[in-house]
Amino acid sequence: GYPVFRFELMAFLGRKLLDLPLSDLSPEFVPYLLERRRGNGSFNNTPAADSSDGHVMNTWWGLQALDSLGRVEERKQETVAWLQACQTSPGGFTHQPNAEFGGVEDVAYTRAALRALKLLGAYPANREQCLHYLASLANADGGFSNRPGWLSNPMATYDALDAFDTLGALEAPPISRQARRPR
Repeated sequence: GYPVFRFELMAFLGRKLLDLPLSDLSPEFVPYLLERRRGNGSFNNTPAADSSDGHVMNTWWGLQALDSLGRVEERKQETVAWLQACQTSPGGFTHQPNAEFGGVEDVAYTRAALRALKLLGAYPANREQCLHYLASLANADGGFSNRPGWLSNPMATYDALDAFDTLGALEAPPISRQARRPR
């Protein structure tokens, strides 16, 4: 039914990266983007008319597309509040606030939320707790995992390092005691 939102938005993001004009975009792309924005400022791959909530990854990609259009300030306060509500007490971010199922923190969700907040000129509700959460993903092998206790992998390591950088803490990220212990 619905194409992958991220891939559809490459029409916007690719042009921005290559410094190409947006004027040659099909006129249907902007309504396609805007129809997927929820009243709370979040985005998902289905039209908002289905009354579902947004997803933090789709929100990050949607905001990047809006930024390429010069419209990232639209619904800024609602979007910031929604993104901040995705932060959980351990400090990481889940895919949406108060998720009925699957509401667990993940490094990819955390990175997406932090990047989106930064794009909007905002910060997580609890920066220090977020740093501690990210540090809990560090492993003795020098890499990072998607969730505490999992094995390191390249994508999670990239996401964690980019999240530290987004928070301005890349130079000296706090490393958890678990990561210091040899396995």
